[in-house]
Amino acid sequence: MIFFKNFLYLLRHHKAAALLNLAGLTVALASFMLIVMQVDYDLGYDRQYENADRIFRIERSSAADNATVFSPWIGNDFSTVEQMTASVPDIAGEGGLRWFSNNVFDESETRFPIRCIQVTENWPEVFGFRYVGGDPDRLSEPGTAVVPESFAKTAFPDGDAVGKTLIPENYEKPLQIVAVYRDFPKNSSVKNDVYTVRPLETTISDIMYYIVANDAGHKAKIEADLTRKIRETDGDSTKRIRLHTLHDVYYATDCISDSHEKGSRATTLSLIAAAILILGKAVPLRVSCPRHSDSRDRRHQFGQFRDRTDTDPRTKPERS
Repeated sequence: MIFFKNFLYLLRHHKAAALLNLAGLTVALASFMLIVMQVDYDLGYDRQYENADRIFRIERSSAADNATVFSPWIGNDFSTVEQMTASVPDIAGEGGLRWFSNNVFDESETRFPIRCIQVTENWPEVFGFRYVGGDPDRLSEPGTAVVPESFAKTAFPDGDAVGKTLIPENYEKPLQIVAVYRDFPKNSSVKNDVYTVRPLETTISDIMYYIVANDAGHKAKIEADLTRKIRETDGDSTKRIRLHTLHDVYYATDCISDSHEKGSRATTLSLIAAAILILGKAVPLRVSCPRHSDSRDRRHQFGQFRDRTDTDPRTKPERS
């Protein structure tokens, strides 16, 4: 209450200072909120999955590519990696993906700018897809697909998307929608695209592969097992397998041709520091003005009133 009284007093008597003070506080708080939103986006990237700490992306390197540089694309080694991951007891699940279309069409040939992603059968289970309609078990059937809830509402506003047909661009076969999944947040490497299960071809290179470990602490052991197996299978002692947690992939800079969205740890730390500085300045900020008091108090302040004992001779003590 005192704050508002002081602010109104200052606004009446020092309007320019009050407005400048208010504008500065508004800008500071707005900047703080924007920084908090970006930091929350960065720190929470790919942490929303149920098994986020146990999901790893497989990356490989070899002397042919440069033994110190890793690639997330395992297409040439896909069949080998798929067989290896199935034989490692510390791996609870695995799946791969590649995208092959940037647009889809409905039956009326209306184009929608949404990617169509080709995945292995177990890939949605790795990331814990949550469905709001349809039968996701049918995704294993040929010619089927699942779509995000936001797309279903946009493309089919008058009815249920399940049972409708989509035609991916540059793909001759239509896909029937069998389920609708709940949208993933924006700070997720799993984008809200159309997903269809198809066998991944070993002749293509743009395949990413993910695993779910039984225990995140077994990461080093799994890396060693996979590296040993791929060297034995291919006879190339320079090949190496590395596992990256999804959140660390967001900050990784040593993968070639990595299409994954990237952040910067230095930028995130700088934003945190800036937020602390802004908060440190904004919290103690208050509107200052002269003491709001009545005229009698002000006259006392300037000595216009003196105590009667100072002026009335009848109240003065007698001298001895």
